[in-house]
Amino acid sequence: MTNSSDLPGSGPDSARAIPGKQEPEQKMTVGEIFSRSWEIYKTHPVIVVPSLFPILWAIAGMTLLLAGFAGWAAFGEVSLLTATSIMGWMMLFLIVLVVLFMIAQGVTIVMIQDAWRGQEVTLSSGWQNAKSKIVTLVAASILSGILIALGYLLLVVPGLILTAILYFVAQAVMIDGKGVIESLFTSYRFFRANPEDSVVIIVISMAIGLALAVIPAIGPFLSLLSTPYIYALGTLLYLDRKPVRAATEQPKSE
Repeated sequence: MTNSSDLPGSGPDSARAIPGKQEPEQKMTVGEIFSRSWEIYKTHPVIVVPSLFPILWAIAGMTLLLAGFAGWAAFGEVSLLTATSIMGWMMLFLIVLVVLFMIAQGVTIVMIQDAWRGQEVTLSSGWQNAKSKIVTLVAASILSGILIALGYLLLVVPGLILTAILYFVAQAVMIDGKGVIESLFTSYRFFRANPEDSVVIIVISMAIGLALAVIPAIGPFLSLLSTPYIYALGTLLYLDRKPVRAATEQPKSE
């Protein structure tokens, strides 16, 4: 017999995913998404860890670059070959940094999804579930980034529009396994189906990041700590509103 409390849409936790049960039909409000994201963030602080790797790379890279500049300066005039080498290393450093941020976002989204499902949340399981989609994520992120940049170069308004409609590309890849091009269209369709809630999540997420970043001295650190929470906002909205559940999210027959 199935208890009435186990049915989707009943009970106080009806707006949350329950392990072994189908996701609830009742949608969470935006306020509940903020609350649930904060609950996941507090309960699973390990979701901060993926974002530490690009920061560690940035610290190590900047240290090496500064040491290199100091060494070259000690020898006086810098040759053209040396200057070219410096530029090459700086470009490599930036490319790796951007890719690490993309990977961190993908792994964090998977870990947030695990928390949503009520599963164990670990860095190891997050990476294992994410690694097969990383190449697609990087390619899709680069493509969407180019489109958004072109939008801002042409006029500000197209850039803002593209930022909004391509905001859920990473979720489309990591959660639904979409391909590079398909993820862009999936994000667009999701935004078109949920414009008001998406705008609220996007605007507040950006406001949180900007507000923390400008705090003197500790701003960058606070901004880093807030990143998984911002990812959680978009991810929970996507999980809660996407019209078709992935096969892996359906309950197993008993």
